[in-house]
Amino acid sequence: MATQKKSDGRKPLRRKISPDNPLIIFQTNNRFGDSDEGFGKGDLYKEATRHGREVVRAFKEAVPEELKPYVYLEVNARLRDHDKRLEVMRRIFEPIEEAGIPCDFQVCDPHDIYTLDPERIERILTEFGCVRSICIAENDYEHYATFNVPRYAMSPYARYAIDAIEMAARHGRHIVFSEQTVKLMHVGADVLNQPMLETMRKYKEYIIPINEHLGPQHFARQTSVWGLWLSEVADQWGVEPQSWWFENARMIEPGVFGQSEPNNTRIMPPPLYRAMILQGAMMGATVFDFEPFWDLFDYDNSRCFREVIAPTLIEVIQRKLIPTKEQVMAKAKVAYQYELCKDINQFYDILKDVDYYHAEGYLARAAYGVYERFMEHEYIPNKDRNYFIPLLPPSTSKTVLDKFEKVIKQGECSSEEAYEALLRKYHTKRDGAGTASIMSMNGYTYVNQSHENLYERQTYSIDLPKPVRGITATRTDKGIELSWPADSGATTYHIHRAEGECVVRPVSADPYIWTAPKEELEDPEMFNVMSVYEDPTKANAKAAPPKANDLLPEIGQSKKAAYVDTTAKKNTTYTYTVTATTKTMERRDGTVNYLDYFVFSQSQSLAAEEVTVPAKGEAVARAIVEPEDPRPASQVWHPILTGAEGPHKRIALEIVQRLDEFKAAYDGANWRRITDLYSSRYQDPNGFHREYVGRAWKWWFFRSNSFCYLRQIRQWFFDDYAETGEVRVHMFSLCRALRKDDRPFGSGYGGTIRIPRNKHEDVTFTWSKDADGVWRIIHTEPALPCFEEMLWNSRGGDNKTAKLRPGIDD
Repeated sequence: MATQKKSDGRKPLRRKISPDNPLIIFQTNNRFGDSDEGFGKGDLYKEATRHGREVVRAFKEAVPEELKPYVYLEVNARLRDHDKRLEVMRRIFEPIEEAGIPCDFQVCDPHDIYTLDPERIERILTEFGCVRSICIAENDYEHYATFNVPRYAMSPYARYAIDAIEMAARHGRHIVFSEQTVKLMHVGADVLNQPMLETMRKYKEYIIPINEHLGPQHFARQTSVWGLWLSEVADQWGVEPQSWWFENARMIEPGVFGQSEPNNTRIMPPPLYRAMILQGAMMGATVFDFEPFWDLFDYDNSRCFREVIAPTLIEVIQRKLIPTKEQVMAKAKVAYQYELCKDINQFYDILKDVDYYHAEGYLARAAYGVYERFMEHEYIPNKDRNYFIPLLPPSTSKTVLDKFEKVIKQGECSSEEAYEALLRKYHTKRDGAGTASIMSMNGYTYVNQSHENLYERQTYSIDLPKPVRGITATRTDKGIELSWPADSGATTYHIHRAEGECVVRPVSADPYIWTAPKEELEDPEMFNVMSVYEDPTKANAKAAPPKANDLLPEIGQSKKAAYVDTTAKKNTTYTYTVTATTKTMERRDGTVNYLDYFVFSQSQSLAAEEVTVPAKGEAVARAIVEPEDPRPASQVWHPILTGAEGPHKRIALEIVQRLDEFKAAYDGANWRRITDLYSSRYQDPNGFHREYVGRAWKWWFFRSNSFCYLRQIRQWFFDDYAETGEVRVHMFSLCRALRKDDRPFGSGYGGTIRIPRNKHEDVTFTWSKDADGVWRIIHTEPALPCFEEMLWNSRGGDNKTAKLRPGIDD
């Protein structure tokens, strides 16, 4: 191996990554006047220096001390001119280098006009030791061509990645691939990407594939990135939790769906970051990457960082939650191996098994379940028996494949039921009982409420170490003497103490009701650099470091069922609790609700009692009781009957049936059936009638494949019903579709398309009964369908300058 390293020019990595030493990458504020994006004004190079100083400030003042040894800060400035960008980056990195802060340099992203020439990247790596890794983000690897000489047909993205990998290896740096949708599965599957895949495998110790949390295809994306690690294409893998996922999913607040405010990520409840981090840790991720920057440090939405991101990362590190690859392989009994693809249709044959958003997703439905397609972008599995199914590339070695009890071949089953029966042969039982999602790994049991945007009280029943009860405490001349009944299975007792009374917090989430902000932000993406701080008057104030979510600090241990606290002060009140490392197990029954994500140790018990020893007087012992859950036990998101009270309710429910028929017709791509829901009296705001509707829907269904109609009623209006017999219903009403093109394929040519294109994606339908007694649509506001909006979707990437006027077809 030493000879190989010498011959291909690779150098040893500057940092070791492992379950005990994970890497954390935080995106930093790039809103300075040192880029082509116009975030700020002033001298280009002075702004670059200010940019670098802000990176230093963020690290020193806002990153908790517990996390600093694990952190890289992601730095970037987008400029088209390569030489100018080189000079800007030098000025950014100079104060960072002086401060000795390790960085990740993002060299390209989906805006390909800002892709940096590798020659300039290499100069940065040579000049600045603070740059510990480079990042390629969100590039397009969905590329197919019929040119008969593959080495010429390869995409520029793949060629660029190969050069960047080899360069990173020459300089002993990691290279991060942070990708959305299922781009990294395209790297594994597509024929023209195989040279890139083999280069990754050759330099696997330098490679970090990252699942960027954006878009609906979470399970396919996460398990395909995970599969690159398990198939030995990369020595590490990671996750990129981000609040763009929630905004992109059109989830507003529990039970409310739609597009509230495009690009405003602040509507995501911060605890969802915890779910993203913990799922990655449970699957063996050793790299955790975070954006947007305004959720971090002490910026505009930094409550996410203070309250959730930092404490959860500290918990992952201190509790050693991340398992080894061997532990993961033992848990993942079943894998799936996809086939090589020469065109996009062959790739969608893979999706028939693994993706229930853009295709049937039979295996994914069997393994993880789905509540309502596209309505909740599924993140927490609704079915938990099967752990996760890694998606392995075609070139996976037999040595790796033989480690699994079963490797499913592409298209092996043709239904969800058949795949479910297959999986049950290998995953024979759950890790607990109840309606919650329950999985065990590495000595911990994870219990999660499985909805992404709904309150629902879910049950769990699991075996956990028996808690210590019957604690007594007495103040003596030696100190405070504690005792409790002995547990024959206990090897160690842990004594926890804090000053004050009744401070032990039960293992339950904060039961607050989450609501989205009611006022829209003027600058949701933080283009105004003057508004990036949470409180501008405290911009340079040092952030208080978050702490891990421990019940009480541990002050000592005992092998016996007794302990004397000799450090207790005489005139101070203390509260104690005792936990045990024990093999004695006890059944724990509980409930979880929206945003509850628990991690229970399988070796150390929970605190069950606390005892307070006052400065004067007798000790008082209390059971630790979980509070009542004030959150709704369930929610109804459809149908909503606001405005349809009293005698109007029956009428509204009749129309709801027609709305459900609209969904069935749309999802089934049945243009005749959906056209029949429009009255011959129909006229839209552009003056078009029913025949236009039929032709528009027919074209839409012909042009696309895989359809899903999302709807949620906002308000009913019966103002004119008595006089006209007309009923209006205002709705979130989104028609989604997937289109595919067998050509050089990327975000400009394929993917999901949608109508209507107005800001909130809402429509007011006016319904009336026709002569045959059937409710039909006589008007939509804005027009649905609007042929001009449909045709706009067909343009692909050929015209980025023309502007659409939503709802208008002239």
